[in-house]
Amino acid sequence: MGSNDSKPSALKEGEFVGALDCGTTSTRFIIFDSVADIIAEYQAEFPQYYPHPGWHEHHPEELVSVVKECFEGAVKVLEERGWDRSSIKVIGITNQRETTVAWSRSTGKHLCNAIVWDDSRTKGVVTHYERLLEEQGLTLPDGNLKKGSAGISSLKEM
Repeated sequence: MGSNDSKPSALKEGEFVGALDCGTTSTRFIIFDSVADIIAEYQAEFPQYYPHPGWHEHHPEELVSVVKECFEGAVKVLEERGWDRSSIKVIGITNQRETTVAWSRSTGKHLCNAIVWDDSRTKGVVTHYERLLEEQGLTLPDGNLKKGSAGISSLKEM
């Protein structure tokens, strides 16, 4: 057989950085080269749940599923462009930060839906403690009492 055989060629090896960006309504996985050019990317949205006015939730297993989908989708594009998946040398992760979910230590399963950062169900509780901070203050570990904005600054330093 000649040199024009249709035998698949080996994938190229590179050195890329992966970035997983988990946002409020979607997740994306982007693969960058050494000068921050995008080599491959994949993005997928996930469902939003609003069980009551002011409440905003995500289903934790759907979040994990979308992350996996984004990894797989971006790696597929990377390989279609001739690069080996082992070219991804490191992955950085960014997320919503304030979205919260509780997981069972014994089962590894979620205990409830994730409460999204813009959920307002605890607004009344926050208002209550803001009033207490203003009126009664906060006693710090060193015994000092701080009220109002001084108390808020002390909380930020803790």
